[in-house]
Amino acid sequence: MLADIQYHAHLAYEDRDKAVALAVKMNAKADGNKGKSNENKLKQAKKRYDEVTRLFDRLYEDSLSGRISNDNFTRLIDKYQTEQEQLLGQIQSLENALQEVKDSQTNAVQWAALMADYVGIQELTAENLNLLVERIEVFDRTEADGKAEQVIRICYRFGGYIGERRFNAKVLRNTGGWERCHRKERKDDGKISFVS
Repeated sequence: MLADIQYHAHLAYEDRDKAVALAVKMNAKADGNKGKSNENKLKQAKKRYDEVTRLFDRLYEDSLSGRISNDNFTRLIDKYQTEQEQLLGQIQSLENALQEVKDSQTNAVQWAALMADYVGIQELTAENLNLLVERIEVFDRTEADGKAEQVIRICYRFGGYIGERRFNAKVLRNTGGWERCHRKERKDDGKISFVS
């Protein structure tokens, strides 16, 4: 944990732009590059919304001139209004998602500035950890061929997930020694209880 903070603090201190780019890249990777795809979806949704608005205008003119029956006018108006409402909802959610991406970039700059302030950190304290780290996720240990590996992901404050660390872990086997040393039998009812 300390080594990870030291590495990123040194990176932010030496090359702030590179640290910001790393944070943006890692968060975009975690978000599935939703920024670019959402920009395209937003452009398409706005284009379709404009088309539906023009269709409304043309439909109204056709109704006034008598080129379309009232039944067809009503049916098409309902259809276009429903589509327009859906498009407005889609546009709003896409704009919110794009704002999150912009906020992510702003947060990356704040993260790099915060990390640069801790370039000489030698010891982790509760205060340092609370200032720098939002949460730590420890995953289940995986075991293969007698070797165990543990994955830990650090979610930095402002920076998000900058990466994950894999550690070799010792495989501990329970030989029953603890239980033999810490159990006692009650002579009166023959039950066994464990003492910690």
